[in-house]
Amino acid sequence: MRILLLSHVFPPSLGGTETVARLLAVQFHLMGHEVRVVTNTKSDGIDDFPFPVYRRPDALTLLRLTRWCEVFFQNNISLKTAWPLTIVRKPWVIAHHTWIRRPSGGTALRDFIKRALSRHAMNIAVSRVLAGSLPVPARVIGGPYDSNVFICKNGIERCDGVVCVSRLVSEKGVDLLIDAAGALKRRGVLPSISIVGDGPEKSRLQRQAEGLGLQDTMRFLGYQNGDCLVRLLNQHKILVIPSRCEETFGLAALEGMACGCLVVAAESGGLPEAIGRHGLLFKRGDVFSLAERLELALKEPNLRERLLDGVNQHLAQFKPDTVAGRYLEVFCKALESKTSC
Repeated sequence: MRILLLSHVFPPSLGGTETVARLLAVQFHLMGHEVRVVTNTKSDGIDDFPFPVYRRPDALTLLRLTRWCEVFFQNNISLKTAWPLTIVRKPWVIAHHTWIRRPSGGTALRDFIKRALSRHAMNIAVSRVLAGSLPVPARVIGGPYDSNVFICKNGIERCDGVVCVSRLVSEKGVDLLIDAAGALKRRGVLPSISIVGDGPEKSRLQRQAEGLGLQDTMRFLGYQNGDCLVRLLNQHKILVIPSRCEETFGLAALEGMACGCLVVAAESGGLPEAIGRHGLLFKRGDVFSLAERLELALKEPNLRERLLDGVNQHLAQFKPDTVAGRYLEVFCKALESKTSC
């Protein structure tokens, strides 16, 4: 099958959508399919992928690639790259990873257009809650995590501490975790906390931690990836995802569980679907609910071991080969029905 994978973001850019695009493209290739990737992300000079990556192609190149493909697959709908389908009719598949709405919750003209055009494609959504927000039926297929990288490693001592891996922006709710740590301190509970990530809120968050007297127990480690991130996750028992925003899925939760962390996450969006029965949920945006769950995770004997029992079976559905196989089922169905714009 000739698959044209169009993803606005792609490595070397970093993030969940980029990770999914990379893992799927590589897996499609390993399964014997021809893959070409189109992205708006600039190269860092090293493109060592086993398939061509077209970065910011001109109109003629994009049209030529559309003529070449058998399946036109958008990793998130994009109006900027969908236009060739008005000239060349191809089976169109869209994988939705984000809400089709503004961050404020409102709907702009481009959102109305995207929602209308999605009716002419076969649709995939990364969670049931995201699928329910779409105007069309969508097959729910959770996003893949890199199961070759995120694993439990032998020989690494795991402390009782807490780790949070996040962009340091307000919607990710790291300030809620800091306030919860302050509440725990007042109860005499002083866990070590590692904040992994960077962003415009870093200085303000550091001042917040200092103001609560947490400078001796809270570390800001900056951005980490690859083996360094895996090692950090393996060194901690609890991973907190304190998102103030409504996440559509929880790739970070999968990575944390795969490294042996008990996940404590906001009960909203697609996070509960990603975690299943293998973590703890708190009321989104509620500092005291988060503090309560953290105290439970820190004090309850063997809670982590009990909740992570059977987690490998849960994670198996999110391995790249399994996820890619489900995507290919949708592609084959699109080819059979000749769904096109």
